Order: sequence, then C-alpha cells, then structure tokens
Amino acid sequence: MTDIPTPQQVTAMAEATGIPVAPEMANRIARAISPALTVFAGVSGTLPFEAEPANFIAAQKGQAE
Repeated sequence: MTDIPTPQQVTAMAEATGIPVAPEMANRIARAISPALTVFAGVSGTLPFEAEPANFIAAQKGQAE
C-alpha cells in the first residue's frame, strides 16, 4: 500500500518549496489526497509503462527503449 502523507509530512514538503502551510491546512491537504493515493496503490506496478512526463514524447513517437 502507498504511504499516505501525514500533516507533518505535508508541512515539511510545503516548507521545502518555500510555501508556508498552517497546521489545519496541512491536515486538510493530507486528508484530501489520501483517497486518490489509496486508489492508485491498487494499480501501482500494473500499468504498461511508467507515466513519467520526461519520457512521454519519446513514448508517443515510438523512440522509447
């Protein structure tokens, strides 16, 4: 299962980008993204290729290895 971020982790990630986040907002963000992360945990590793944006154009042009 995917690790669901805690409000403390959300705060740390936001502060690392230079965006201060109030504790109640960090809690709200953590609760808001938890359902999506839980759903994607079920299909993790089953998709035909990694959906990594840097390789998107190469994959579309058939140049991906």
